[in-house]
Amino acid sequence: MKKNKLERPKKKRRKKNFFLAIVVVILILVGLYFGATSDIFSIDNISVKSSGQHFTIAKVAELSGIKKGDNLWKTRTGKAEERLKKDPYIENAEIKRRLPGTIEITIDEREENYVIRVGDGFAVMDWSGMVLRLAGKAPEAPLIEGVEADKAATGSAIEVSRELLLADIVKLLEDTERSGLYFKRVNVTDVGVVAYIYDTLSVKGRLENVDDGLDKVKLVMLDLMKQKIKRGTIIVGESGNCTFSPEEQ
Repeated sequence: MKKNKLERPKKKRRKKNFFLAIVVVILILVGLYFGATSDIFSIDNISVKSSGQHFTIAKVAELSGIKKGDNLWKTRTGKAEERLKKDPYIENAEIKRRLPGTIEITIDEREENYVIRVGDGFAVMDWSGMVLRLAGKAPEAPLIEGVEADKAATGSAIEVSRELLLADIVKLLEDTERSGLYFKRVNVTDVGVVAYIYDTLSVKGRLENVDDGLDKVKLVMLDLMKQKIKRGTIIVGESGNCTFSPEEQ
């Protein structure tokens, strides 16, 4: 009997300590909630890091839906990232919180890599085949002629009847950029391509020959530049061998 009487106070103390611990935890959680939702953690700075120059900081903030004065912890960064990626020019977006009140937005921008005619206007494209925008006037990007789009909608892949041919021309333009050359427009014909470096200076040959011979075309171009020649035709044959004619063809 004495043993039972001695154990009762211990059980009461355990229950009392347990309830006290619960109260302390609740008070801490309540304190953290009110602290996190107070003005101390309001957003007072939005910083933007971008791979391109298409957007201003204000525009990125507007697209994200995040505003100064919003609570840092209540801001749903995942939803904001999805809103940003709805813009065709934004390939990827990442948003991070920086204490005490900064939102850091990092975006990867798509570039205007080439242009293709669609109806009476033009579709501005990136290498992946995404239509970035539709324009009434072609911007300063390589223009593909001879392959016209059947359908083009901003934010979607372009639809063309000669899809494989377009893919080969886009590969040529990508390889051209990597080699340090630039074609302002590429005209596809029944026998090959005519790629224009200037309006009066072109590279002519079968598509595969021109693509394979870009390094040799570059050497010819460097020699022409030294001679200040901007008129004529560089003809690319088998194995990428080049000849130059001062006549435009």
